[in-house]
Amino acid sequence: MRVFLCEKPSQAKDVATALGLARSRKDGYFSDGNQAVVWALGHLLSQANPEFYQPELARGKQGWQTSLLPIVPQKWQMELADPKKDAGRYKQAMNVKKLLKQATEVVIATDNDREGETIAVELMEYFGYSGPSKRMLYSSMDAKSLKKALNSMKDGKETYSDYIAGLGRMRADWLFGMNMTMALTSSNKKMLVQGDVLSAGRVQSPIVYLVVKRELEIKNFVPIPFYKFDADFVKPQTCEKYSGSLKIRPEFLDEKTGYFMDQEKVKTLLEELKTGKTGTITKYSSDEKSEKPPLGYSLSLLQKECSKRFGFSAKKTLEVAQKLYETHKLTTYPRSDCGYMDTNQFVDAPSILNIINSNFGNQDYGKLLGNTDAKRKSPMWNTAKVTAHHAIIPTITQKSVQQLSKDELNVYDLICKRYLMQFMPDYKSTKVSIETKVVNDIFPTSGNTTIDMGWKDADPKMKASNKSVPVLKKGEEVDVKKIKERKEETKPPLSYTEDVLLDDLVNIRRFIENEKLKKIIKDAGIGTEATRANHLDNVEKKGYIKRSGKKLLPTEKAYALMEVL
Repeated sequence: MRVFLCEKPSQAKDVATALGLARSRKDGYFSDGNQAVVWALGHLLSQANPEFYQPELARGKQGWQTSLLPIVPQKWQMELADPKKDAGRYKQAMNVKKLLKQATEVVIATDNDREGETIAVELMEYFGYSGPSKRMLYSSMDAKSLKKALNSMKDGKETYSDYIAGLGRMRADWLFGMNMTMALTSSNKKMLVQGDVLSAGRVQSPIVYLVVKRELEIKNFVPIPFYKFDADFVKPQTCEKYSGSLKIRPEFLDEKTGYFMDQEKVKTLLEELKTGKTGTITKYSSDEKSEKPPLGYSLSLLQKECSKRFGFSAKKTLEVAQKLYETHKLTTYPRSDCGYMDTNQFVDAPSILNIINSNFGNQDYGKLLGNTDAKRKSPMWNTAKVTAHHAIIPTITQKSVQQLSKDELNVYDLICKRYLMQFMPDYKSTKVSIETKVVNDIFPTSGNTTIDMGWKDADPKMKASNKSVPVLKKGEEVDVKKIKERKEETKPPLSYTEDVLLDDLVNIRRFIENEKLKKIIKDAGIGTEATRANHLDNVEKKGYIKRSGKKLLPTEKAYALMEVL
């Protein structure tokens, strides 16, 4: 019997439908005797607790004594759910076991990533399956994509390394999280309410650290006063006005802060500048600039966008994106860390653009689609840069958007418009740079005029950028109408919001000073597209972070944790 092993019930239903087994539903799986589709419920297995390896941890008053730590398993043990405490998970594991015993071949049909591979293969190894295996690869849950995946499966050995990587991640989490949590808690009992723990985690702790660090920077911030100079100019022939801000000479800047702070020097410079009644153009350049559309959405980019636009948490964005993928079949796999697409999928563009038009069926989308060219290939189409998953894009599933909830519609709209942008003209503008010399100092000015909105028309928040400046030429003189000083103060950093925190987790190397460690982590970030939302939710549930509007703020418990860490 060929057995398809899926990650969740809805996934199994879609695979069973593609195989023609939808009407062969049993209690916990689909089967016609020759083929079967069975599902897990996420991870049906869990790693054994520290007490399994060190029984003394559970005995009497010893508890989590640091003398018993660290616990480093020599032979790792996985466990099934307790049939008395979690009968549903245990029963489903038994369904998997029964079918694996009958299997002549297993098809891994879980999500196409490290976690999905681990969910399937850990069950195969736990229940002793050693026969042949295949890997089903797909990014969309619509019937056409699944049938295509059934005809292009890989040998299971080709993706086995994803399982090894998944085990490495799980064991690293266990070793760090279990040992550090036990050590911190047992060493700091006096500061804790009875029954509470100081929880640490390989990703969780850096998240708490970043939020605490940011708030400490805000609390300890001492503003630095500094000065700027502005000038207003007029082109005498046409009376056109423009302004510039002084490029301050190095000798006026404070050595420690790099700011212009000395009041006496401010006074001296102002008096000098006011003697200049005319300014001379020392630089004038006008260049037409062209801007390509942004890449497709990865999950973290989509989460950041939804946080800014709709106030969604990372978890909510993932839940909505998952529903668009799994339930409505309108978008591709959401847990992607990539904004690129395989060029082989470029041929689907006309069909997808037509489906978008059909699904929305409104005048606004019709106008946008009228400005697309399905033959135009943006930088998003780059096979070499596609990782385990391509960008999140619309599918060819036909469904009116009126069937979606408001949140689903908002996210689907973002994904569709980002896809449309790839087939729209570049944004074009004219950039002007001017430098005006007054006495001995330079006042730079920049101008911008939009020529063609191009792909920016697909984003209602994008506006034409127009800051007009007169046409000038090098050596020309202009009138100086006013020069004034402006006193400002340095400002503290802003409290974290979820979109900014997500960006820092993706770019965690910014906070790493050790060059060797920075090279190791490269562009990987901390956490994954699939897990960051859960980590953020977890630190909130554990009482380390609280929300105030869009702000993420540390609790007293978070400050205490960072102090002892």
